[in-house]
Amino acid sequence: MCDRPAAPRRRPGFYQSWADAEGVEVLAVQPPGREARAAELPITDLRRLVRQTANEIAGICESRPTALIGHPGGARYAFELSRALERANRGPALLGVCGVSAPDQPSPVLDRDRRADDRRPRRRMLESFNALIRADARLYTGLGIQEPVRLRCAIAAFAGDHDPLAEPKEMAGWHAWATAPEAFTLHEYPGDNFFIRHRFQAMLDDLLTALARTVPATLAASWAY
Repeated sequence: MCDRPAAPRRRPGFYQSWADAEGVEVLAVQPPGREARAAELPITDLRRLVRQTANEIAGICESRPTALIGHPGGARYAFELSRALERANRGPALLGVCGVSAPDQPSPVLDRDRRADDRRPRRRMLESFNALIRADARLYTGLGIQEPVRLRCAIAAFAGDHDPLAEPKEMAGWHAWATAPEAFTLHEYPGDNFFIRHRFQAMLDDLLTALARTVPATLAASWAY
């Protein structure tokens, strides 16, 4: 599970309630500079963050059906992580993306986060908070527009029907990165870019359904949620 690095107020533990579902194990990524790692300098190099995370979770992806999911900068983080793992032939079964357009399209979300790097704190008490936002914004510097290169894993896109930053039709663009039409699913919910706060259980249900479709029949007989 990959939280959104550009949202310091949202903790990776945000996803921990999903662990209450039978058979579900949640591994929430905690980048430097947050919560228990607050004393560490925030990481600003996305490639290094991806490399470090890939080294930690590659074995998990090999041993069980695994989904990587993030919102919304975290979705791009999860995407880059999926690509890195696939290059090592240790990719996840499913990539879940929330609230951000595909890499071959402009992203108002990431553009907004990058602009945060130019903001100056108005109050002294906000200095550390703004420093973290600026560090997070630098994670996406240089990503740019990418030509679609299909992933081997399935892709599930999650969208709010009134999201001004990533409309459902824009989220549908992730299909170009899937190996085949049946390897892509789009799930739409009432709400804006933060629909995830109110549709948590529905998202989990759809995520598990999409993950189950990736499990071979021989394995599905011995694996349950």
